[in-house]
Amino acid sequence: MSSPRAPHVVEDCLGIVQLLSDGTVRRSTDYSVFPLLGGVPTGLHVQWKDVVYDAARGLRLRMYRPTGEQQQKLPVLVYFHGGGFCVASFELVNYHDGALRLAAELPALVLSADYRLAPEHRLPAVFDDADSVLAWLRAQASAAAEPWLAESADFGRVFVGGDSAGGTISHHVAARHGAPPRGLRPPLDLLRRLGPHAIGGRVPACRTPGHGAVPPDVAPGAAAGRHHGPPLRQPARAGRRAVRPPRRRRRLPPAGTRRRPRPGRSA
Repeated sequence: MSSPRAPHVVEDCLGIVQLLSDGTVRRSTDYSVFPLLGGVPTGLHVQWKDVVYDAARGLRLRMYRPTGEQQQKLPVLVYFHGGGFCVASFELVNYHDGALRLAAELPALVLSADYRLAPEHRLPAVFDDADSVLAWLRAQASAAAEPWLAESADFGRVFVGGDSAGGTISHHVAARHGAPPRGLRPPLDLLRRLGPHAIGGRVPACRTPGHGAVPPDVAPGAAAGRHHGPPLRQPARAGRRAVRPPRRRRRLPPAGTRRRPRPGRSA
């Protein structure tokens, strides 16, 4: 009688996540296959710390706060990292460095959140975790238990954003919580989803890729209370051309063929 075969790899994601034939998942913390970006400007006056937002699931977020004197409280940016729903963390240098820049250059109080990863935790687990982040933030707004939030956060100006998979998560968060009856007001006012590529190499403050700048009345630092849909769904405003479908191109006949005359015209 032959011995059973040892489990073998059936799916491999960059060597970071491997799914074996018996259902076992192997994970590596070696992210050297990723193009790790650096180049964060020196002298950024930002402090950061890790906070548990869901103790039952052991989920954390990293909070970034600009230092120095503040004339007024800061908007809150909840950020979800990318990674195809199955890899990465807020601890990856790309996301850590990017969050430092966002906090310093917006300026804003940035909450970079981790979430459960696939394939161990399949969708919609990640969206439930995103809900938990917002529920935790809403509890902080009511109880003022977290000192940094109590001192620096303007809960009337809360934004969500992310890159890659995090952009999808932020879309679902905005769809779930951005309007009644499940809206976050009061005490939170979820204003707008930021663009999916705010973190990475160059950080354009408050820009949505492909759609131009975020309108100033919803950018961090503006008054809350107005709701805006996705940029391409907004009706044309004065001075702005409406988005139209592309024109259909005419197909030319092959070389060497004669064009047929149109009806009513002579050849």
